[in-house]
Amino acid sequence: MHLKYLAGVTAVAKTIKLEREIRTYKRNRKKLLRQHEGEFVLIKGKKIVGTYPREVDAIDAAYERFGYTTFFVRKITAVDEAISIYAIVMSC
Repeated sequence: MHLKYLAGVTAVAKTIKLEREIRTYKRNRKKLLRQHEGEFVLIKGKKIVGTYPREVDAIDAAYERFGYTTFFVRKITAVDEAISIYAIVMSC
């Protein structure tokens, strides 16, 4: 892991409150790699909700289950890749 990369992810995560989800991913990464490498993991809080073959499937599952709230989807890879962070801002 590259410290500069992780520092950037951590800074962004704190802004949108994904610290727990990132810690959950890091704690479970080896197991996820063995069983689901190349798939996408959906994490909400400290819970791994599921793994999916496509990113869009994980995102759809998150919206269906949790609605418009914060969740974490990441491709399970041995090498850290850049992540995309999407945000939906709703106003009244």
